Amino acid sequence: MRVISIIWLAVLVAVGILLLPQSAESQKPRDIPFPSVDWYVFWDSVVKKPADTALLDKLFYQAHKARTQRDFLQAVEYFTRLMKLQLRNRDTLAHYKTSLYLADIYSQMGYYPEAARLLTKALRYFRDRPHHKEQEAYALSLSVPVHLHSGDIPLAENHLLELEKLSRQLQHPEVRMRWYFARGMWLAATEPDNYPEALEALDSAIHLSHTLGKEVYTAKSLLYKANIYQHIDSTEEAVKALLQALQTDEGRKNAFFRRQCFRKLADNLQQLGKFEEANLYLNAYIQLNDSLLNRERQSIINRLIVKYETEQKQREIQLLEDERRRRELQVRLKQVGFYAIAVTITALLIIVFVMGVYYYNRLKSNQIIIEQQKKINEQRIKELQREKELATMESMLKGQQLERARVARDLHDSLGGLLSTIRLRFDELIHGSSKATHKTGEIQKIKELIHLACQEVRIIARNLMPNSLDGLGLEEAVRELIRKYQKGSKAEINLQCYNLQTPVPQSKIIHIYHIIQELLHNSIKHANARHILVQLTEQDGYLQILVEDDGTGYDPTTAHRGMGTENIRFRVNYLHAEINVQTAPDEGTSTLIVVPLTEDELVLDHGSK
Repeated sequence: MRVISIIWLAVLVAVGILLLPQSAESQKPRDIPFPSVDWYVFWDSVVKKPADTALLDKLFYQAHKARTQRDFLQAVEYFTRLMKLQLRNRDTLAHYKTSLYLADIYSQMGYYPEAARLLTKALRYFRDRPHHKEQEAYALSLSVPVHLHSGDIPLAENHLLELEKLSRQLQHPEVRMRWYFARGMWLAATEPDNYPEALEALDSAIHLSHTLGKEVYTAKSLLYKANIYQHIDSTEEAVKALLQALQTDEGRKNAFFRRQCFRKLADNLQQLGKFEEANLYLNAYIQLNDSLLNRERQSIINRLIVKYETEQKQREIQLLEDERRRRELQVRLKQVGFYAIAVTITALLIIVFVMGVYYYNRLKSNQIIIEQQKKINEQRIKELQREKELATMESMLKGQQLERARVARDLHDSLGGLLSTIRLRFDELIHGSSKATHKTGEIQKIKELIHLACQEVRIIARNLMPNSLDGLGLEEAVRELIRKYQKGSKAEINLQCYNLQTPVPQSKIIHIYHIIQELLHNSIKHANARHILVQLTEQDGYLQILVEDDGTGYDPTTAHRGMGTENIRFRVNYLHAEINVQTAPDEGTSTLIVVPLTEDELVLDHGSK
């Protein structure tokens, strides 16, 4: 039903598109509103094309050329256009780097609000990018004097502290120079009592600027030193600093900077009584100020003229474009009908193709599901067979254990009691009959043999079912087993128990006991070990059994598995445990067995390695 609905919808769309050219031809071009039929040039009118790389390079060159020549008004124009094009190209890194240059120019021209606006955005951008810390430091060094001139002392102090932190982190001489300069400015503007410290910071900035060839910072630092000297009434020192600043800026011809120096020189020379020199610098200040104002006014007029002419041309171009689009509209609408037929046929073919692919994939998916279900069933059968084998093995081991317990009870109760009765009767024979004194020696030997038989019966009974397994716990049972082996052999056996907190079921204790018994037997009898370590550790719900010896070892690839080894393997499988054996000739043997203490754990046996 869903496919049929899609087909009917496609047919209705095709019929509607076919009727569209006829309705369009019935209308006159002047009756069609232009915005409603301008869809075919949507991307040309809405989406701006990226700027050409050659244009960006040319603007970048012209902007830095104007900045180097101290033509700040022209540089502002170029940098502003460059930032717009970079933003259109989505080159945000270049955009914010350019904004730092523009903010520097605004700061030197005295346009502090504009500079603060650019620096705030640039700092927000570079703070989130740890690989551009030098640009962040540059922005902070520009931000401190800008906010000082704007009167925002707390923000200037915060930026100064951030700049100091970056200077220590980067260990870059130029960043250090900018920090000295910013610190000297901040001390001079906010702490009059720290003028010596401010002068020291500015001197450090001058020293580093000479070393790095950054004479612009030398000139700025000298200007601010002159301000400090003027505040502390060291007028002659202020004049010397200003003359040095002008001499440093001689090759740069920074008109805005020289204007400040001329004004301050006129004021300081007037205080010294040198009125003729003060008048000369005052005239130089007035001429330069008038020149800057005229250039600024001319720049504004030029921008307005260009803007007007550009808007006029854009209106004319827009009118021509409107006319051209109206003429092309009818032709395009006629073409749409043919395109609609082609699109409809293509859509129907695609729908048929999609339906065929869908049904083919559905059949293929069903086949894959059937095969996977078959594999799952085979795996389930294997698991059931394995569970059956494990259940058979468990029943066999339980039967063996019950049989051993029964044999132990029979040996102890029946044979042991019978032999004890025989010994008592022989005692009575010896002490009660005086006629059989000549047979005393022979009877005594029989008594000793019967006594030995009784002891052997007890030993066999304890081996089949040790008394230590009856409610004493795993640790105590293993200790008694080790004491028994130490009495009858020369091997030194050491037992270590760690974190044994979880009670082990009696059924598991019996198997663990016999596994350790078999391993100790192999180490003493077959490996001739002198030192044996038995370690029991509980960790994360598992019991780790480690038995190590310094015996002869063996080659696991060629060694023959005896009954004892097979018995260990059966018990490990029954306990759902994992065994790992590390051995080599003349290197001893290390056996690690990991037994889960919870019933829902199932660890497949990976065999001996």
